Amino acid sequence: YVIGQDQAKKVLSVAVFNHYKRINYNNHLKLDGKVKKNESNVELEKSNILMIGPTGSGKTLLAKTIAEYLEIPSIIFDTTQLTTTGYVGDSITDSLTRLLSEANHDVKKAEQGIIIFDEIDKKGSDSNKDIAGKGALNALFPYLDGRTYYLQVNEKQIPFKTDKLIIMATGSFAEAIQMKQHKNYSSTSVGFTTETENNTPSVELTSEDLIEYGGIPKELVARIPVIVMLEAHTKDSLKEILCRKNISPCLLYTSDAADD
Repeated sequence: YVIGQDQAKKVLSVAVFNHYKRINYNNHLKLDGKVKKNESNVELEKSNILMIGPTGSGKTLLAKTIAEYLEIPSIIFDTTQLTTTGYVGDSITDSLTRLLSEANHDVKKAEQGIIIFDEIDKKGSDSNKDIAGKGALNALFPYLDGRTYYLQVNEKQIPFKTDKLIIMATGSFAEAIQMKQHKNYSSTSVGFTTETENNTPSVELTSEDLIEYGGIPKELVARIPVIVMLEAHTKDSLKEILCRKNISPCLLYTSDAADD
């Protein structure tokens, strides 16, 4: 259901697998019907994921498809609406309340769901004039670390653990990409960039690039170990999207019109 993005699919698949492996890793692993004790004393890092790519490249579609395949609840949270205490907007606990509602108030099911923080780069961008500014992103630090929050549901305080959540963040990071492209063009070294179909140099953003150009706190970058770069669609991939029967918006529209 997702055209192209082969590398992104592989990285996401491994990250999600390691996430669920991490949940049970410090206790027991069930392999081949036998329970094997973990004797390595190695703790897997929480696999928070950042997907970077242009608008329409399929960032949220990939996340939603994974959630559907695993049959777990998922929500998309608009990070640009995230505010600090005292300002009008959405708080960090609002995302948990929405996920809990998506799971029909099954706390255990919600705790293993997926939350997608969309447009996270817009909140920290230098062009963002939001009065709350980048400070609102600080609320994500304990969230990404796996803190337990208490939600008010039907006049009861319900504990919600975030250590089992698959947390994904998405953004185009256009400013960071442009700045790195400019730096690479100015460099006399060879091999930093490759040419795309549109003759635009593509770049791979690293954690260091995000700290230098991305406009988001380095503490936030440190809590997101998995970075996935998505490519812009080509003419061939766009044609496949429009023509493939099971996903084409055009064919779906004509089918619905015929049914009416």
